[in-house]
Amino acid sequence: MHLYSVFPLSPNNAWVVGMSGTILHWDGSGCKCWSLVASPTTNHLYSVFFPDVANPNDGWAVGQFDLATGLPTILHWDGVAWVLVDTTNGIAWLPAQVGTLRGLFFLTPSDGWAVGVGTTTQPGVVTNIVHWSGTWGAGGSWTMKATPPAALPFDLFSVYVVSNTATPIGGYAVGGNPGAGIILFWDGANWNPYGGAVPGAILRSVWMISNTDAWAVGDVIGVNPTVIRLSGTTWGGPMSISALGVSSLRSVVATDSSHAWAVGLFGSSTNAIKWVDPTWSAVATPIFADLYSIRKDATGNDFWAVGAGGTIMRSMDGTSWTAWSSPVGPWTWLPFSPDLYSIFMRTADDTWAVGMSGAIIHWDGNSWSSYASSPTTNNLRSVHTTSATSGWAVGDTGTILKLGAGPSWSVVASGVTVHLRGVFVLPNGHAWAVGDAPNPGSPAMILHWTPPAGPWAAEASNTPLGANLRAIYMLSDGSEGWAVGELGGAAVIDHYYASCGGGGPCWTAAFGPPIPANVATLNSVFIANNNPSDVWAVGNVDPTGFASAIHYDGTMWSRVAIENAVTGAFNLNTIAMVPGTSNDGWTMGDPAATSVIGFHWDGVTWSAVTVHSVPTLLFPIYSASFIASEDGWAAGWFGTLVNWGHKIDIETTTTSTSTTTSSATTESATTTSTVSSETSSSTSSSETSSSTTEETSTTETTTIVPLPGLPGFPLEAIIAGLLLGAAIPILRRHSRLRQR
Repeated sequence: MHLYSVFPLSPNNAWVVGMSGTILHWDGSGCKCWSLVASPTTNHLYSVFFPDVANPNDGWAVGQFDLATGLPTILHWDGVAWVLVDTTNGIAWLPAQVGTLRGLFFLTPSDGWAVGVGTTTQPGVVTNIVHWSGTWGAGGSWTMKATPPAALPFDLFSVYVVSNTATPIGGYAVGGNPGAGIILFWDGANWNPYGGAVPGAILRSVWMISNTDAWAVGDVIGVNPTVIRLSGTTWGGPMSISALGVSSLRSVVATDSSHAWAVGLFGSSTNAIKWVDPTWSAVATPIFADLYSIRKDATGNDFWAVGAGGTIMRSMDGTSWTAWSSPVGPWTWLPFSPDLYSIFMRTADDTWAVGMSGAIIHWDGNSWSSYASSPTTNNLRSVHTTSATSGWAVGDTGTILKLGAGPSWSVVASGVTVHLRGVFVLPNGHAWAVGDAPNPGSPAMILHWTPPAGPWAAEASNTPLGANLRAIYMLSDGSEGWAVGELGGAAVIDHYYASCGGGGPCWTAAFGPPIPANVATLNSVFIANNNPSDVWAVGNVDPTGFASAIHYDGTMWSRVAIENAVTGAFNLNTIAMVPGTSNDGWTMGDPAATSVIGFHWDGVTWSAVTVHSVPTLLFPIYSASFIASEDGWAAGWFGTLVNWGHKIDIETTTTSTSTTTSSATTESATTTSTVSSETSSSTSSSETSSSTTEETSTTETTTIVPLPGLPGFPLEAIIAGLLLGAAIPILRRHSRLRQR
């Protein structure tokens, strides 16, 4: 779900609008969260504006042309609800005379402007400039204003007016068509074509510092970023900024003549740049996504930026940016994001994720931050914590890190050089790490830490020689546990007892119940509700084409069918149950040919979950962790982070497969039904804005957006299939890298 425009009134009050009529509100004094607000439209909204920041009950939003009414979408906020404006309450023109509106600006509450598409995009429109005059609810209305004939074919994206009396110029509107830009100026009575040189670029945003000093940004054919600056009455440039790593620029904001910011599509290294007189420089941001809007509040010290996939960022100083999870994401991207192999959510404000090249990031309940001083560059495969200052992470070549006060991570000697792939910590401080066999003639590696001082010591795993263990899970009292993995692509299961036949602890892989036939590599294991008779393990697709998913009932392991004709089969990398339950769990993995993100367990059946707010999910999920049914995180390929805790539109496809609490799991494939459901939560996010946006149908961005469907075949599913074909070799490569 793309977000196209943001408008902060104050540090505690901000609005965002976007795709499909999405409206979000920031409450910085109460919940300190972003929340969805009821919208009277499903048309895309491209710009939002509040004329008087001291009056939070008078706001406007504009957007997409409505084919049913023949009018552009215009909304008004009266402090209670967003109201759709039409010919009965404020629009003074006939249907089809004005098309989609892209930019919005108010000089005063009774004097506002909106600009939009021209005749090239929407043949038949009479103008691409409209004006608001008067007071809402007291006779005020939107009327058409004359567009210079030469400008009517062009799309206008942004407008800014500083005065109706300044001479010779009081405002500017900018836009363009591919290969040609357009600049209009306001002289207090009419809009006129700018007579100077205009770059061959679409200008997408303008910001005026005064009537003689302004910035405009855009792009040449959606790729090369363009920046021009007004000096007096002459626009100069474009400036050379291609080397800064940003692609097309979508929005600009300035605090004074010496400081400005612009955001746009992520290029080679960034999506934001900053002007500190006399140069532009790249800005490091925590979001690896296209940005469409940036705006500051009245103080000039509080910046928001928004963009693709529900991206929201905030900066309180214009220099350091923080990413917030979004109620319409659910994606969060990190810059040059490494794969994230493991995530553990201890509480709502304490979640750690680890991954490739020693990556460590932390969620504090509001935002993700990178642990800048990771003590290793080795891949980290698993993380588990028991308090804010106690936990472990393990990884390649015997890497083990310990969490301590600060919080801080430090290296602890493991005494081994094999890849360690799973770690689990008990409340009493005992911990286990599992990993690969040192050589083909040795069993899998299992290490045990005895508090308070250790050291890590090897335990006999008793697995087949050459086996590799990938995950471990223990009962909270340490009396039993399970580790799972593979040998030559076939499943391996190791069962731990703290007391074996009255003696000491032991691992019993060689003596446990048989593993069902054809079960492939197992990647994850979970004990539901701390019950040793309710254990799940999932893994790769087996030679017969079915995902490896099995259940242990205290006596035997049984095969469970998860995929169905709709979803197909794909590798399952993680399984997690909501703590304290046996009927609320998730398993996720590598992408299917649909937008299925995973499967949900309700105690009876596994149901495929499709997220529609992101048109296609092509990225593998490697790990998931939950603290409640509506509060959890998943992490995966290329820094992907998915949050459950926000309202997202999902479709659940139920597979008729069930298990009982006392007997073996059984399989069935008698019926398949589809029902719709929603996941909701009070969690929210913050960050990002801008007064200009782009048509979602353009091919200039790399982010897919929902498009009209073909009968019986949603177009986004077709695009997903095409992209999946191209992505499969890349995904396979990453899968091989992850398994090394």
